[in-house]
Amino acid sequence: MKYLINESQLKNIIKSNFGVDLTNKIHMVTNKWELPFEFEYVSPRTLNNYLNKFGPMYVFEIGKKLYLGQNQGRKDGWTIVDTGDRIVSELEFMKMLGIEYLGLSMDNLLDEYFKEESINEQVTDEPEDNMSKIIQSYLDMNLPNYYGIKRFWVDYNEQFDGYDVNIFFDRQVVMDMGGGSNMLLRNANFYLKEELNSVFNGAKFSLYQHFED
Repeated sequence: MKYLINESQLKNIIKSNFGVDLTNKIHMVTNKWELPFEFEYVSPRTLNNYLNKFGPMYVFEIGKKLYLGQNQGRKDGWTIVDTGDRIVSELEFMKMLGIEYLGLSMDNLLDEYFKEESINEQVTDEPEDNMSKIIQSYLDMNLPNYYGIKRFWVDYNEQFDGYDVNIFFDRQVVMDMGGGSNMLLRNANFYLKEELNSVFNGAKFSLYQHFED
């Protein structure tokens, strides 16, 4: 029987490895009555203006602190503020959660932890597709740590219920190393698989090597 990593398992991977669980910690704000009193500096008029222009806002419970976020179409991510009206960047928000190296966006958090059919009636990606994107983002952000590797490409392999990680080595680097390149390739396979199994516990990985100019 084919076994898929479902939404619950993906949450468990993030929770067990990073201690993050936002289940029931994200709340939609569509009117002044749904806005917590801690954000008293946001007047009803200002709130309505932002809601009408950009759509719903979301309150995130992070420990004992609250954050108000909204996708306002900015290239650098969501607009997020704390209860003191201090602006928090999307990257800073992810750092507070300790998951910045996963490359998750605020939209990813909504996909995984907040379900509301009325949000533009959009259909989100399948859980295994989301997982592929998370793995891809993690590898991309850590690319400088991998010598001789130019890039990665991650695909979900439905037949084997696992993730194909394609490693693209710099052909010239490998050629310059001569016989030493064999150790480079073996170590890359070993340490990458070990790291992926550690960070994404419960997922299965197959690594494939490629060379490009």
